[in-house]
Amino acid sequence: MNTLKKENQPKVDLQKTTWTSVQDVAKNEKQANGKLLYITRNLFSMYKNNQINITKYFDETENDTSVKKIFFNTDGTRKTLIAKDFSLFVDRVLIPAMGQNLENFRKDYLYEYQVLTSVSPCFLFLIDNEKHINVDTLLNEETDPVQIGLDWKIFNFKDLKDKNQAIFRSNFVKKFFLESEQGKPYYTTFRGERGFIDMVKTWFVPKIVSNEIVKNATVSPFAMQLKKLVEKDKGIFDKNTHLTNVITSPDVPEADKQNARLRQGVEINLCQDIAEKNIELIASAKGEAATNALIKLYSLIGFHLEDVKVYGKSKAKINLNPRVNNKEIPISSDLIKYCNNI
Repeated sequence: MNTLKKENQPKVDLQKTTWTSVQDVAKNEKQANGKLLYITRNLFSMYKNNQINITKYFDETENDTSVKKIFFNTDGTRKTLIAKDFSLFVDRVLIPAMGQNLENFRKDYLYEYQVLTSVSPCFLFLIDNEKHINVDTLLNEETDPVQIGLDWKIFNFKDLKDKNQAIFRSNFVKKFFLESEQGKPYYTTFRGERGFIDMVKTWFVPKIVSNEIVKNATVSPFAMQLKKLVEKDKGIFDKNTHLTNVITSPDVPEADKQNARLRQGVEINLCQDIAEKNIELIASAKGEAATNALIKLYSLIGFHLEDVKVYGKSKAKINLNPRVNNKEIPISSDLIKYCNNI
C-alpha cells in the first residue's frame, strides 16, 4: 500500500481553514436571524387570518380564553411569562398550527421544536401589541440581516389612562431603552446585542423590571460595586479577616519572614489608601449621616490606638481621648450616644 510520507503530505493552513469556517457560520447566523423574523411575522399573519387557535393555550377548566387573559391578571397587572410558559404555548398552540401532532414531536423534530421555542415569545409579543403591528411594514428587508421595526406607540407611557400599563411601560422604557432611542421606532435584529428576543423576554418579566428600577433608584452603581466588596461569604473583605501573618518563630527561615513582611506591607498600604479615599468621600458628602460616620470611624481608630501613649523617635506623649463640653472621655465610649444623652 503506497502512502505519502508525513513530510511530503500537503500542509493544511489551519488559520485560513478555521477563519473560513467562522465566516460560514456567521453567514448562516445572519440568514437564521432573518428567517426567524420571517417565521415570527408569518405566524402573526396566520393569527390575523384565524389560522391559529389561541384558546388551546388554556386549560379546559378555564372560562376566560381571551387573548388578554394570556398577558394580564384579573386586577389589570401584567403576568410574568417565562420559559415554561413559552414552551407550553409551543406545545398547545404552535405545533398544532403547523399541522403536526405533539406526540413524539420533540423527539422526531428536535431542531424544529427549538425554532418554535425561539420564536414563541416574539410571536406572543406581537399578539400582545397587535393594534400597533402592521404586517406589511413590520420587517426592514433592506438591511443584512433583516430587522424588525417596532412603533414607539407600543412603548409610549405618557397620557395613558390605564395606570398599571403606564407604570409598566415607564419601567420598561427606563430599563431597556437609551434616552436617544425614545420616542421613535425601534429597529433590531432577532438576536444580537439588545435584539428582539432579549427585548421581548424583558417585556414579559414586569416584576423583575419594576424591582430593578426601584433598586436602581435607591442603590447607585457605585454602591453596588461597594456591596460586592463586603458581601457576606463572597466579598473580598468578608472572606479575608486578616492580613498576611508574619511569623516570628525562629524555626521559620528569615527569607520567608521577609517575604511575609513585604506582602503585609503592601496590603497595609493598599488598605490605607482605600480607607483614606473612603473617609474623603464621606467627608465630602456633608450632612448628619456623614458626620455620624466620621465620628464612628474616629472612635474606631482611637479604640485601636488606645494603648499607644507615646509615639515617634522623640517619644512624644499622645492622648486620643475626645473632649466633650471640655470634659475628657475615654476613646472607647460611644461618642454619638454620649453626646445625645447629655
